[in-house]
Amino acid sequence: MFFTVLTATSVLMLTPITDLPTMFWGIAPEVKYSDLPSLKKKHDKAVVFIHGLQPHVFHPEKATKPQVHEWQEPGGSLVKLLAEEFDIFGFSYAQMQSVDSITLSRGLRVGINALEAAEYKEILLIGHSAGAIICREFVECFPADGITKVIAISGPYQGSGWAKLPTFTLPKTQVAFINSLLPEVRIALQKERDVKLPKSLEFCCVLTKWNRTDHDTVVSLKSQWPPDLQDQGIPAVLASCNHFDVMTNDAAIKTVAELAKGKVVRWKAEQTELAQFKLFGTSKP
Repeated sequence: MFFTVLTATSVLMLTPITDLPTMFWGIAPEVKYSDLPSLKKKHDKAVVFIHGLQPHVFHPEKATKPQVHEWQEPGGSLVKLLAEEFDIFGFSYAQMQSVDSITLSRGLRVGINALEAAEYKEILLIGHSAGAIICREFVECFPADGITKVIAISGPYQGSGWAKLPTFTLPKTQVAFINSLLPEVRIALQKERDVKLPKSLEFCCVLTKWNRTDHDTVVSLKSQWPPDLQDQGIPAVLASCNHFDVMTNDAAIKTVAELAKGKVVRWKAEQTELAQFKLFGTSKP
């Protein structure tokens, strides 16, 4: 079944917390989901890694269960850069439903609420690709759940042309998820919702750009840093790498770590205009 604009809106605006296969766990230190209610902190700050789409063309059954991505492993480079300052958690999910359904999944909400109950001073969300959409929608839907910062990496906020591939070429288990990333779906949903980010929230977009193009091979720069985020003064940082390499690229993950450890301040209008000019050539500095 095709994912339509109507169902996208209904999922996010009308559907309560949903049950679907998810996994929320401690990466460093290791913590099982069942142990979250009695969570004991090692540090006073926590970060949650949320992955994006992983097409399962040859093994579509894998999309029916949460899959841990390489950068969410204990030996991942970003884990190593942050582990001395943060308790690090991961969130993974089955990819059979729309990306918006993932935002409303019980597993994500329960995990975040456990971190809030543990009284971390800071709770960060770091999301890559579709994971960036989940991060943004979560803080918009649940602004009181204790999230203090979001780092959105390669987020297809205005969708991706890659999602326009003919349905028969896609893994059947992932059609709904991939179709929820269609440009017309994402743009229509954002216009209808018209929700602003909490003013107290630190939020930064890490844009990925491949060579001299205006995209990262999957998502355009304009989709990664859309007008509504520009209007809210959300800063954008550029990483020179493609969509698939960013979470293992040394320079990119160093940038992400610096953003996680530092203060993210919203831009003034002139700063946004300068970035627009540099990235798109659409405004004069």
